[in-house]
Amino acid sequence: MNGNGYLLDTNAIVQLLKGNKELIAILGTADFIATSIIAEMEYLSVDAGI
Repeated sequence: MNGNGYLLDTNAIVQLLKGNKELIAILGTADFIATSIIAEMEYLSVDAGI
């Protein structure tokens, strides 16, 4: 695979949603951005207040 690809963990997702300008700039150059199902579940469980 060529280019810049990133796999976001839960902390990166939270920072992205908070508007972290440095992270937004880095991800702005990405060719591929992904997250794992585990990170998705962690974020959704915190977001739901469980």
